[in-house]
Amino acid sequence: MEAAGSRGRKVNKTALIIAALHFVVTFFTDRLIFCYAWFDFSTAKETLRSVETVAVKLVFFVLLIALWQAVFWAAKHADRFFLKVAGGYMLVMSVLLLLTWPGIWRMDEFGLLSSSVQLFPHFWQNYITSVFYVLSMMLLPFPAGVIIVQCACISLIVARLITLCIQEKSTGAGKRAWLLLLLPFLMFPVLDSNLYPIRMSLYAFLEVLLIAELFFVSKRIKKETMSGESWKSGYWIYISALAVLVTLWRTEAIYYLVAYPVILLIIGKGRRYAGQIILYLIAFVILFAPQKIGERMSSGQQYELTSVVLPLVPLVEAAHENADEKDREL
Repeated sequence: MEAAGSRGRKVNKTALIIAALHFVVTFFTDRLIFCYAWFDFSTAKETLRSVETVAVKLVFFVLLIALWQAVFWAAKHADRFFLKVAGGYMLVMSVLLLLTWPGIWRMDEFGLLSSSVQLFPHFWQNYITSVFYVLSMMLLPFPAGVIIVQCACISLIVARLITLCIQEKSTGAGKRAWLLLLLPFLMFPVLDSNLYPIRMSLYAFLEVLLIAELFFVSKRIKKETMSGESWKSGYWIYISALAVLVTLWRTEAIYYLVAYPVILLIIGKGRRYAGQIILYLIAFVILFAPQKIGERMSSGQQYELTSVVLPLVPLVEAAHENADEKDREL
């Protein structure tokens, strides 16, 4: 990971050209699924939608540049074992997706899909979920594109987790153990969740990845196999960005606002990573603000009310069906 930072700084011009061409093509493929305003200033609402469309497309362009740069870098420098695990797991998920096409869809994700095709943020499931949906379907312009991108992200995370574990074992036996490490990710509930396009499916892997990264980086620093400078350069940006995402994407994860800085203070023995902690907190506040504003504008206390009321409905219906005539008269 440290070496990757030094070798991967040069921008690949071929990848940049491909990203630009890919971006142009998406203006045509977007029509297959999206219904959004483009330079429509007839009303204030349409003007806002046009500005939103431009912003989303710019973000997508940056994503495409990063994606194609990563593809070209991986072709030359990525660890072959990492690619082997990621490719193998993605192959398994691809077969399962074909068997269950277009994946496993249940309830909330239909609302997300409906909002996303109009580029409307869906604050019920956090606006980050809407961003993920939109960017995924701009990349692959059909609903199952969300699941394909999700499975690709999960495959990379699984490969990263297994790679982190076997790095502690330099022997051949340690490397052969990766099949055993892969078994938990092949359990039916996990595979089912991978094909379910809701935020918890991907979020669970991101949280495990964050915990694993912090655990193994603390071990490497303690063994002095990872320098403080390496941690201060590109690697901590990756870790902190991951921590912000994990903290922000689920309301219940707010405890990371305390847990993550404390862990960094422990790793750095109270002094090394103060700057990283400050930047993490600033980034969280900036990205958290749209969610709170959106909740106030769209749902208010609807989420809390629904969480209480909805579970009561089947209980009341069951009680009514099982009640005797005297109770029903009451």
